[in-house]
Amino acid sequence: MTILVDIDGVLACNNVPQLLALYVKSLKLPISDEQLAQVKTKEVFHLLPEVQAYIENVGLGRYQSQLARLQWHPGYVMQCLLIRGASEGVKYLAGKADELGYCTARMISFHDEWNRDLARATHMWLRKQQLPNSDQVLFCDGFKAKLMAIVTYLREHSGAHVLLIDDSANDLLLAYTQLDVNDQHILQNGLTLVAFGYDESVDHPVQVVPLADWTRVGDLEKEFDHALVGKE
Repeated sequence: MTILVDIDGVLACNNVPQLLALYVKSLKLPISDEQLAQVKTKEVFHLLPEVQAYIENVGLGRYQSQLARLQWHPGYVMQCLLIRGASEGVKYLAGKADELGYCTARMISFHDEWNRDLARATHMWLRKQQLPNSDQVLFCDGFKAKLMAIVTYLREHSGAHVLLIDDSANDLLLAYTQLDVNDQHILQNGLTLVAFGYDESVDHPVQVVPLADWTRVGDLEKEFDHALVGKE
């Protein structure tokens, strides 16, 4: 079995103080360090008078677009926090898998240099966290592209099975409906989607297995057993 692990929301989570500081610096907002230190959440940050004035000036759409891009700032990516239990969970999976790597939608479609720096920072972050196979990262431009990358892998590796651990199960299942019927069939037979952060299974042509958090990673043992049966 090949295991692919999403990064954001599965391994990495926001370092809120660092992210807010990046917002202030990049958008040149007149907010002092002392004032920013009192802000604990992004929701409160958005309501600051200085931020509201900026939004009124540039428009909400542009503001949201700027924040979305800054989320993937290479310097900030290196400061993201590791989700509790992720290191132990990934190392456990590495001991069970034939292959283990990472699959992420960290891409800015219009900026190749940014993407190169982002990819480099992603590899460095994985190494910093001492996660296995840090050089094995598949970068995709969105959810549909992630599914198509798996379809391509399954076409090239007859009899293979992919287990994808991802916190965006609903978005991936929606993207599945946009695929060609032949590609859908390949995923039905070759993909198990582990819905990270979900407590209940989802009824879908693709096998979907919930994984509430990394403390429950042992619950995936039966998926490895199924994969071994499939090879016999």
